[in-house]
Amino acid sequence: MENLLISQPDPFSVVLAVMYAFRNKKISKIHVQKAIYLASKRLKILEEIFEFTPYRRGYWSEEVQDIIEQLIDNGDLETVNNSLIMLSEQGMIKAEKAWSLFNSEAKEVFTDIAEYLSQLDVDELLLYMYVVHGGFEKSDVMNRLLSKRKQLALNMYLKGAISLEMAAKIAGLSLKDFVDYAKKMGVKLFQAVEEDLEMAEKL
Repeated sequence: MENLLISQPDPFSVVLAVMYAFRNKKISKIHVQKAIYLASKRLKILEEIFEFTPYRRGYWSEEVQDIIEQLIDNGDLETVNNSLIMLSEQGMIKAEKAWSLFNSEAKEVFTDIAEYLSQLDVDELLLYMYVVHGGFEKSDVMNRLLSKRKQLALNMYLKGAISLEMAAKIAGLSLKDFVDYAKKMGVKLFQAVEEDLEMAEKL
């Protein structure tokens, strides 16, 4: 993709545009971090603006974190329940202006990422990022996530956020073992899935 930006955005504009893409949902700071990281993989210009390095919660940008805190201090972001953030009224005005810096293709990238990440809670998001993108240092966070990866994977599958194959991968199980785990947890998967697995075992 080329010429995704109408003009060179500053880091604050990127963060505000990403917040705008979430359509003022209440989200965590981690959601913002991961949204910008994922966007940087599709919009290379963002890799020139932000540096992400491995961290206990996966790839992380200190600059993104600093901008979020400054936006809170400026009153552009409001905190909800001490852990979630959303655009304030004045922040929404600034975010709309930041949004206008990007063309339709870039806006689609931001929107697609925001809509997808909105389905996931923090633990689901971190586990997804760990399995798919890596960048996690060994830590208590990683150990906690891995201790409940099967349930988190099942939750994501039931939300429709990931495929059955991806759910098995995130759970750290074979496809058959994941289907068996789902049945054990009282979740009846599509009959076709079980029939396909039974047929595959006979081949």
